[in-house]
Amino acid sequence: MADNLITGTTILEKESKTLKTLSISPADFVSENPDSDDVTIRTNRATDNAGGATFNTGIFLPQGAVVISCIMYGNAGAADEDWALTRSPFDGTTETMGTAGIKDADIDIDYGTIDNDNYTYSIGTSALGNGDEIYGVKIVYNA
Repeated sequence: MADNLITGTTILEKESKTLKTLSISPADFVSENPDSDDVTIRTNRATDNAGGATFNTGIFLPQGAVVISCIMYGNAGAADEDWALTRSPFDGTTETMGTAGIKDADIDIDYGTIDNDNYTYSIGTSALGNGDEIYGVKIVYNA
Protein backbone atom coordinates (compact mmCIF):
# COMPACT_ATOMS: atom_id res chain seq x y z
CA MET A 1 0.00 0.00 0.00
CA ALA A 2 1.50 3.35 -1.00
CA ASP A 3 1.35 6.19 1.50
CA ASN A 4 1.75 9.80 0.38
CA LEU A 5 3.92 11.93 2.63
CA ILE A 6 3.98 15.68 2.34
CA THR A 7 7.25 17.20 3.55
CA GLY A 8 7.52 20.87 2.75
CA THR A 9 6.65 21.09 -0.92
CA THR A 10 7.72 17.52 -1.77
CA ILE A 11 5.29 14.61 -2.03
CA LEU A 12 6.84 11.22 -1.35
CA GLU A 13 5.43 7.79 -2.01
CA LYS A 14 6.82 4.99 0.18
CA GLU A 15 5.72 1.41 0.71
CA SER A 16 5.12 0.94 4.40
CA LYS A 17 2.99 -0.93 6.88
CA THR A 18 3.93 1.26 9.83
CA LEU A 19 4.74 4.81 8.78
CA LYS A 20 5.19 7.23 11.70
CA THR A 21 6.06 10.87 12.30
CA LEU A 22 8.10 12.41 15.09
CA SER A 23 7.37 16.11 15.65
CA ILE A 24 9.88 18.15 17.64
CA SER A 25 8.82 21.37 19.33
CA PRO A 26 11.05 24.46 19.41
CA ALA A 27 10.82 24.19 23.21
CA ASP A 28 13.07 21.10 22.97
CA PHE A 29 15.95 23.09 21.45
CA VAL A 30 18.86 24.58 23.35
CA SER A 31 21.14 27.32 22.07
CA GLU A 32 24.78 26.35 21.80
CA ASN A 33 25.88 29.91 21.09
CA PRO A 34 25.43 33.13 22.32
CA ASP A 35 24.41 34.14 25.78
CA SER A 36 20.95 32.94 26.80
CA ASP A 37 19.83 36.60 26.83
CA ASP A 38 20.27 36.60 23.05
CA VAL A 39 17.76 33.82 22.31
CA THR A 40 14.09 33.27 23.13
CA ILE A 41 12.73 29.72 23.27
CA ARG A 42 8.97 29.23 23.46
CA THR A 43 6.65 26.33 22.74
CA ASN A 44 5.96 27.60 19.22
CA ARG A 45 9.29 29.17 18.19
CA ALA A 46 12.97 29.51 18.97
CA THR A 47 14.24 32.98 18.05
CA ASP A 48 17.77 34.32 17.59
CA ASN A 49 17.63 37.87 18.97
CA ALA A 50 21.21 38.90 18.19
CA GLY A 51 22.60 36.82 15.31
CA GLY A 52 24.98 33.87 15.44
CA ALA A 53 22.87 31.46 17.52
CA THR A 54 22.87 27.76 16.75
CA PHE A 55 20.08 25.52 18.03
CA ASN A 56 20.35 21.79 18.75
CA THR A 57 18.22 19.02 20.28
CA GLY A 58 18.45 15.29 20.82
CA ILE A 59 16.35 12.89 18.75
CA PHE A 60 14.75 9.83 20.29
CA LEU A 61 13.49 7.17 17.86
CA PRO A 62 12.87 3.45 18.49
CA GLN A 63 15.64 0.91 17.90
CA GLY A 64 15.56 -0.30 14.28
CA ALA A 65 13.38 2.54 12.97
CA VAL A 66 14.32 3.68 9.45
CA VAL A 67 14.36 7.44 8.87
CA ILE A 68 12.77 8.33 5.53
CA SER A 69 12.74 12.13 5.56
CA CYS A 70 13.40 15.14 7.74
CA ILE A 71 12.44 18.81 7.54
CA MET A 72 13.00 21.78 9.83
CA TYR A 73 10.47 24.60 9.68
CA GLY A 74 11.34 28.26 10.19
CA ASN A 75 10.61 31.81 9.10
CA ALA A 76 11.71 33.35 5.79
CA GLY A 77 14.94 34.71 7.29
CA ALA A 78 15.98 31.29 8.56
CA ALA A 79 15.50 29.78 5.09
CA ASP A 80 19.00 31.03 4.19
CA GLU A 81 20.49 28.74 6.86
CA ASP A 82 20.92 24.96 7.09
CA TRP A 83 19.99 22.14 9.44
CA ALA A 84 21.80 18.82 9.91
CA LEU A 85 20.52 15.52 11.29
CA THR A 86 23.45 13.68 12.86
CA ARG A 87 24.41 10.53 14.72
CA SER A 88 27.32 10.23 17.12
CA PRO A 89 29.04 7.02 18.18
CA PHE A 90 30.23 7.01 21.75
CA ASP A 91 33.68 8.32 20.77
CA GLY A 92 33.06 12.07 20.30
CA THR A 93 32.75 12.04 16.50
CA THR A 94 29.69 12.95 14.44
CA GLU A 95 28.29 11.56 11.18
CA THR A 96 25.81 13.54 9.06
CA MET A 97 22.65 11.59 8.18
CA GLY A 98 20.86 14.37 6.33
CA THR A 99 21.04 18.10 5.72
CA ALA A 100 19.11 20.78 3.85
CA GLY A 101 18.15 24.41 4.04
CA ILE A 102 15.67 25.35 6.75
CA LYS A 103 12.17 24.93 5.24
CA ASP A 104 13.50 22.19 2.90
CA ALA A 105 13.24 18.41 3.33
CA ASP A 106 15.98 15.83 2.92
CA ILE A 107 14.55 12.60 1.53
CA ASP A 108 17.90 10.84 0.98
CA ILE A 109 18.93 9.95 4.53
CA ASP A 110 22.32 8.28 5.12
CA TYR A 111 22.71 5.80 8.00
CA GLY A 112 18.89 5.78 8.20
CA THR A 113 18.46 2.73 10.44
CA ILE A 114 18.41 3.78 14.09
CA ASP A 115 20.98 1.94 16.23
CA ASN A 116 20.55 3.17 19.81
CA ASP A 117 23.05 0.59 21.08
CA ASN A 118 25.90 2.36 19.27
CA TYR A 119 24.80 5.95 18.51
CA THR A 120 23.05 9.02 19.87
CA TYR A 121 21.03 11.23 17.49
CA SER A 122 20.47 14.99 17.21
CA ILE A 123 19.48 17.80 14.87
CA GLY A 124 20.92 21.29 14.81
CA THR A 125 21.16 24.49 12.81
CA SER A 126 23.98 26.46 11.31
CA ALA A 127 24.47 29.97 12.76
CA LEU A 128 21.23 31.92 12.40
CA GLY A 129 20.73 35.63 11.79
CA ASN A 130 19.12 38.21 14.04
CA GLY A 131 15.35 37.61 13.98
CA ASP A 132 15.57 34.11 12.47
CA GLU A 133 13.09 31.66 13.97
CA ILE A 134 12.76 27.88 14.13
CA TYR A 135 9.19 26.50 14.32
CA GLY A 136 9.90 22.79 14.69
CA VAL A 137 11.05 19.57 13.02
CA LYS A 138 9.21 16.68 11.41
CA ILE A 139 10.91 13.31 10.94
CA VAL A 140 9.09 10.57 9.00
CA TYR A 141 10.20 7.00 9.70
CA ASN A 142 9.21 3.34 9.42
CA ALA A 143 9.08 1.33 12.62
